[in-house]
Amino acid sequence: MKSLILFSTHRDGYHFASKYWQNYKMSLPTLSPKLWEIALAMGLTDGHLTMTGKYALLKIEQGYKQEFIVKHLFLLFKEYCFAVTITPYIPNSGIRKGLFKSWWFRTWSLPFFTSIYNLIYINKVKILSRGIILNHINDLGLAYMIMSDGSLHKDSKTMILHFQSFGYEGNIIASEEFNPKFGFKTTVIYHKNINWVIKFDSKDAKILYDWISPHILAELQYKLPKIEINIQNPLPPPPSLLHVV
Repeated sequence: MKSLILFSTHRDGYHFASKYWQNYKMSLPTLSPKLWEIALAMGLTDGHLTMTGKYALLKIEQGYKQEFIVKHLFLLFKEYCFAVTITPYIPNSGIRKGLFKSWWFRTWSLPFFTSIYNLIYINKVKILSRGIILNHINDLGLAYMIMSDGSLHKDSKTMILHFQSFGYEGNIIASEEFNPKFGFKTTVIYHKNINWVIKFDSKDAKILYDWISPHILAELQYKLPKIEINIQNPLPPPPSLLHVV
């Protein structure tokens, strides 16, 4: 018995592979620069890009407790999806047997996702090459990276960006490009003697906060480094769950 994936293959009376939907997807407008940057940021962190035929698609999947972030991302990219909502994955074995284990969605396979795929995949392996962060990631993309793979130390100021999938060399590249672009002094450390990651020192807390705080979802404010706030110039409220770029 296979695990249950509740995904409909039909919509408006047509199969997703029908000419009706294929014509529709090829009529879609290109991604806005902001959505393209978010897609790239997610591709570098928790997202996965896969070639399906001629073009690539983006798939987002998070654990069942992260339903809100999957919904948020789906709302951003829903125009480029066949499904009308996110989909639960229910395994038939293990601790989560018969229960929701994760939530996911995937986009259509489209040329602009292929452009992102070609940036970060070599021989189907995700690689962080020089120039990606320097040329393509701004404060918006950085915020989505932190929301996906960032975690604060106990001091609530030091941030770890878990780029372990890129190994030592990939983390060095990221650190060397983050620092001049954003004014950080990040370093690469061997975190818990397990993986190479990027460390944003506590001295970077204010700079990091200023760059990413306008984009961090209300549900993920706990990932923001703790700084002293000027009460005479309060910050605007954080984006809501339904905030769409």
